[in-house]
Amino acid sequence: MVIRYNMENSLKTIIPIVGYDLPIASQRVLDGDCSGLYCFRHKITGEYGIGSALSCRNRLNDHVNSLNGHRLRSKLHDWILKNGGITTVNWAPIITFDNIVQEWYSINSTSPLSVGGANILKGFAQYPGRILEQCVYTNYAPFLNISNGQHKDIIFFNFPFESSDMSLHLQCIKTYQAWGDKDMTKWIAEANSYNSLAHLLDVSVGSVRNNMGWHKGMCPVGDDREIVIYLKEKGVPFRREQISTQKYPKSRYPLLNLKNRSLYDLIPGKIHVIYIDTLKDFGTYNSQRELWIALNPNSKHLDSLSMEQQHDFLNNRVGRYINIEKPKGIQTEVGSFYFVRHPDYLPNFSKTASGVFAVYINWIGSILS
Repeated sequence: MVIRYNMENSLKTIIPIVGYDLPIASQRVLDGDCSGLYCFRHKITGEYGIGSALSCRNRLNDHVNSLNGHRLRSKLHDWILKNGGITTVNWAPIITFDNIVQEWYSINSTSPLSVGGANILKGFAQYPGRILEQCVYTNYAPFLNISNGQHKDIIFFNFPFESSDMSLHLQCIKTYQAWGDKDMTKWIAEANSYNSLAHLLDVSVGSVRNNMGWHKGMCPVGDDREIVIYLKEKGVPFRREQISTQKYPKSRYPLLNLKNRSLYDLIPGKIHVIYIDTLKDFGTYNSQRELWIALNPNSKHLDSLSMEQQHDFLNNRVGRYINIEKPKGIQTEVGSFYFVRHPDYLPNFSKTASGVFAVYINWIGSILS
């Protein structure tokens, strides 16, 4: 394995030799698709954070989605947004090596792996990067990686493995597809998980989950109802009945019936707070955090929690009850309400098309014409 370095020879700080402004746009990135370590460095303060990935470019896309509000944020993302935003940091791969997974599939394209074999290959490919990440993290203690003054141990493997998977062929895995038309003649993308498909489409996992198989499709770029994509599991017909969100309370409360309107009449990207008796809007909010603070103005508990604890806190009090008819509603300082949202929900909604929709501009043009 040949390891390439793109950082100055210093044991005190990390300074990439070649860095890239964000967003990357048309810049040519050296070793962008390789595996290894990458670095975010703030142009003004010099503060930095690191990470590792099988594909540095794909992981950068994940970070950009977090900065745009489409994925859960960490301290690194919040700090960048509070200190000038995405344009105030440089990003660079700093220690890289060839992507073993890509290399294997390129050489052995006619020899498919089992599910277990694919996981072993992925774990083997992750291991060198995770070791390097732990060493660099321990030596440099990057400020943007340390939360609440606590150092962390790097997780070397973040996926489950079952011995029975060694005999399970990849063809047995479910395939989720995105189509540009209901007749399924305009293929866009496919993946083996909701997370992967959401990443390819640059939308939230919730949007994929709630619209999987829905016969009316989803509108991924906002209020423009002329752009619709259809999500379905391969081999499974479209459905016509609405479904509730993924996170059910343990007692499995029923899906809320809005009577004179449906979830699809709500504003995409907003969480609606509605009165439990009239089902009329009390207010609309951009995020669970904004909603909770507005309805509990005297509570300061949320700010004392870590990012992960805040996520769990809000999910247990807001997220798990969205679109659910909980008896007597959800109690807040202001009153008791129901929480509902459109199935095309995107956190911190942006009307700007991106990701696969920027790539498939000709396909979008054909839909609108």
